[in-house]
Amino acid sequence: MTRVVDALRRHSAREARLRLTTYAVAAAAVLSVVPVVLVAREVSEDPVFVALDDLGLPEWAAGSPVDAAHGSRWCVGECRTRERTWTSERDLPATREAFGAALERDAWEPLVVEGCPPSVDIIGVYACWSRDEYVLDLWVRPLPCDATDLAARDRCTGAMATAVVRNRVADGRRSLTAGA
Repeated sequence: MTRVVDALRRHSAREARLRLTTYAVAAAAVLSVVPVVLVAREVSEDPVFVALDDLGLPEWAAGSPVDAAHGSRWCVGECRTRERTWTSERDLPATREAFGAALERDAWEPLVVEGCPPSVDIIGVYACWSRDEYVLDLWVRPLPCDATDLAARDRCTGAMATAVVRNRVADGRRSLTAGA
C-alpha cells in the first residue's frame, strides 16, 4: 500500500508542477502582449502624420489627404521625410489663409531659410515653418485643370496644399533668421 501511496504522491506533485508551469507560461504570455501591442502601435503611428491630422483645418480645406514617407523615423541612414497633399474646395488665398492660421494655432512658427521658397519659379504660394525638431514646407497652388477643355477649366475651382515635413537636423538649408 505504501508503494501505491508514494506513487500517487509523486504523480500528484508532478501534476502540481505541471499546473504551476502552465499558469506561469500563460501569465507571461498575457503580460507580454501589452508591451508588444504598445510598441507596435508606437511604431505604426507616425507622430508627424498624427500632428497633421490634428491641425484643425476646416473641412473644405482638408479634403482627400494623400500621405507619403521615406527614410528612417529614427534617422538611421536617412531621416524620414513625410509628405501630405490635401485638396481644397476654395481658392488659393482662402486655402493659404486656412493653413497659415492652423499652423500658427498649432505653435508652428514662420521660418526664413535659404532656399525657401525654392529658387525655381513656382506657381502658388510657398512658405516654410518650424516647430520643435521639425521643418515644414507648405506649398499651396491652384488645382491642376485641363487646359484644353475651356468649359471645364472655367468651372475648375479649388486648390492643393502640400506639406513636406523633415527633421531639422536633416534639413540642409541655412537659417536666415536669428535664433532659428
